[in-house]
Parts: sequence; C-alpha cells; structure tokens
Amino acid sequence: MVERFPHKLLSRSLSERLDYFESYTLAHPRLKEANKEITRYIRNSKNGTIIYLYGPSGVGKTTLLKRLNVETINETYSAAKADQGCIPVIYVEAPFPESRNFDWRDFYIRSLTALEEPLIDYKITYGVQGVRRNEDGKLKVEKDTPIRSLRIALENALRYRNTSVFLVDEAQHFTKMTSGRTYKDQLNCLKSFVNLADVVLVLGGTYELLTLHDLSDQLCRRGKDVHFKRYFAADSKDMDKFENCVYCLQNQMPLKGETNLVQYLDYLYERSLGCVGILKPWLDSALHDALFDGTEVLLLKHLQDNALPASKCEKILLEAISGESEVVEKKESVDALRKNLGLSLKSNFQSDVKPTEACAASNSIKPKKSKKRRVGQRKPHRDPVGIPTYEES
Repeated sequence: MVERFPHKLLSRSLSERLDYFESYTLAHPRLKEANKEITRYIRNSKNGTIIYLYGPSGVGKTTLLKRLNVETINETYSAAKADQGCIPVIYVEAPFPESRNFDWRDFYIRSLTALEEPLIDYKITYGVQGVRRNEDGKLKVEKDTPIRSLRIALENALRYRNTSVFLVDEAQHFTKMTSGRTYKDQLNCLKSFVNLADVVLVLGGTYELLTLHDLSDQLCRRGKDVHFKRYFAADSKDMDKFENCVYCLQNQMPLKGETNLVQYLDYLYERSLGCVGILKPWLDSALHDALFDGTEVLLLKHLQDNALPASKCEKILLEAISGESEVVEKKESVDALRKNLGLSLKSNFQSDVKPTEACAASNSIKPKKSKKRRVGQRKPHRDPVGIPTYEES
C-alpha cells in the first residue's frame, strides 16, 4: 500500500498544502544505503576519525546530514537528559569564502554558535580571551580575537558539551584557497583539530573532497569513505528504483486531481540526472504552480517551466562523471598493487563495482568516434520526422 498525503489537507489553504509537500523527505534506497553505512562508521569509529561523505551535486547529501543530526539526537536522548549540558552532535555548514581563501575564523564562530544552545542553562567557560558571554548569556567574540584562540575555544566547548559527532556540510569549501596555502595545510588543520577536540568528524561535500582525502597516507588508512551515488540510467534496477521515487513523490502531492508523473519518467531523469536532491526541489516548484494557477493537477508545462536548463544539467553531469571516475576501482590500479606486492596479476576475487557504474564513470564522458564516410554518404538510419513532444495526461 503506497502512502498518500492526508486527505484532510485538501480542505486547507494552498500555502499549507505546499508546506506539507516541501517538508516531506523521501527515504529512498540510495539515501537509506548511505545513511546505514555512515551510521555504522560513526558507531564503530573512535573519536578522531574523519568520515568523508561525497557524491554529485544535488544527490541529497544535505538531507542525509540533517537526517543524521536528528537520528543522533534521538539515539542519545537518555544520555543527554542525564547530562543537561550535553550536545551530542552539531551540524555546521562550511561557508563559501568570499576572498577565495577558506575563512577559518568564520567557521569557528559558526561552530561555537551551534554549541550555544539557548535552552541549556549550563553555559560554557571557553578559557580564552576574546570569547565570552554577555549579560544576556549570548556568545560574543571580539573582532581582534586570534584564530588560534577561537580554535582552542571550540575544542574546549566540544569537550565540555560531550559532543561526539561533528557534521560539516559543504565541506568541499575547505579546498578553497589561494596559492599561499596548500591543500595539505588545510588537511593538517582538520586532522589536528579532530584529534584535540576528540570527535568523529563527518565531512559532506562534492567530489572535490577527494582532493583532501588523498593527500595523507595516514588519513587514507584511518578515514572512512561513504559514496552517495545517483541512480544510473544504464542499470535497469536503478531505473526501477528511480521510478518508484517518482511514484512515491506524486502520491504525496496534495492535489485534487489525479497526477501521473511516471509517464514523464524519461524527462524527469534527464533534468534531475538521477539525483533525488535535484528532483524534489524541482517538484516543489512545479507543485507551487499547479496549486496557484488553479489546475489542481501537475502538468508537463509545470515541469518544463521549472526544470534546470539543459546546459546546467550537462555541466553538473560532467562534474559527476569526472568524480565517479575517481572512485571507481580501476583494473590498472589493482594490477599495479598486486605487482608491487609480488602477487600474480590474476586474482580469485572480483571487484564489487557494478559494470554499469564503471561504464557511467568512464565511458560516458568520452564522445563516441564516428566512422568516416564518403562525402554525401547518408547515415544508415531514418531521418526524424516532426518535433518530439510529450502528451499531457
């Protein structure tokens, strides 16, 4: 039985109906897989571990991190209730640097603010000059406070709050810097911070995170990887799952008329690239139009008016394919490893990478070479007739 929206919503205002759908989060297979894997790593990892959550832009990493934040709070509710000053997990978004150099000062202040829960009476003594609370108990950071002092204050606050999990979204922004610093400097800062703060750090971001990930042999060994994948069109099982996502979402749309989005599955995949994190906001906007223009049915026009342009989709796709090619285990790498270890090149074990994923990550980015033909020779297929269109339901 497919879950549908509460029928009583149809008697509510258009804004309430739209708010319902916008707040709805679909627990689809890819999200569940990544959530299960990252939760296992958090539970089994010692403090000081860095977990890298990466995937294409719009795949749903922010949704997953916010979900992890809520789940961790719920799981540690009893311990937090016993220790009323405890904040077991914090979620912070790494800011994009305006000056092309990652702003550590801004990051530390945002993190300190996240630890200043206003409902907690047990306030923090930071132990450094320049970071204090005013008479109202609000966090105050003096302008000339050194970055080193801010970092020490954050480390002290995390230990004081017994924080065990630190979730950082948009973590690829750590790689933004001018030539004055190196990626390894950024990595060493993170590594030292995590060890001294005694937390499990979860970095969520695009494939740019791999730039930091591969710089340290120690972190390659101690770090954990979670690849949040999109749905691949070349995999029939993936497309079945994506179709089910579309079906579940259409059944959550509080519309009076019957909406059939599955008939536009090809178009929905084309403009979402198999990423539910792109699909859902797109449907949010389309639903808004369907509600406020009075049709009470979501039509193809609503989808087309709110779809990402093909040029933007192509840019996101090429970046995704490039990143996917970096994480697919290549035969050449395995052969080189076995050769250096003194093993035979033939292994009894096969890679767990699906052929469709390897194909999507390597072959899709390369245009096919066309065979040479004589001047005036036609291609061996019929010319298209008319303009392809979709029929409205």
